[in-house]
Amino acid sequence: MSAASEKHALKVEKTKLLIVEGEDERLLFSALLKHLALEDVQVLGVGGKSMIKRTVAALVLDPNFSSVKALAVVRDADFAEGAGQANNAAAPVAFRSVCDVLAANRLAVPPKHGVFAPGPPRTAVFILPDGESDGMLEDLCLTAFTSDPAHPCMDRYFTCLTAAGIAHASNRIAKARMHALLASRREPEPRLGMAAQKGHLDFSAPAFGPLVNLLRALG
Repeated sequence: MSAASEKHALKVEKTKLLIVEGEDERLLFSALLKHLALEDVQVLGVGGKSMIKRTVAALVLDPNFSSVKALAVVRDADFAEGAGQANNAAAPVAFRSVCDVLAANRLAVPPKHGVFAPGPPRTAVFILPDGESDGMLEDLCLTAFTSDPAHPCMDRYFTCLTAAGIAHASNRIAKARMHALLASRREPEPRLGMAAQKGHLDFSAPAFGPLVNLLRALG
């Protein structure tokens, strides 16, 4: 992220803020907000989970931050902050990491994943994919594609790769599987955020329900 774009990204422009990791997430959540007809939420893609601390610290110093009514932070649970690779170890560590950032900036700390703490501003932390499992945004989106006709084809493709001795890093397999599914669209788009913008994701799928609830609760 350039200095100019970072400066623009950190400017408080609306009374409801949604902090996400990067550009893919920003585009996807913008598409989801449009789907929900929620126009009063500013989505900030901050350039990675390591930038969340700096972003929150900068936002609270913005002259317009006093007008912010609600703030939510969404990040992945992908083996972060020393969680190692133990099953389902990253999600609670990621949650505590974000809560520590909020507390350090004298903001309300939510009691648990996906639940708002009273403010002002009200705050919430959502750890992808579901607040409990290790993973990322792609894992959530894969769940939404479970009943898609291309899903069995994608499974067979990766079974074939495994049989051929071709493997992906364990923390990147969800991205690879998501790319394969998006390649099945009539107008393929490998970038998840742009795919969401083009309508390739079904936001009415139950898998997106918790995120929908979070965004509606921002109001």
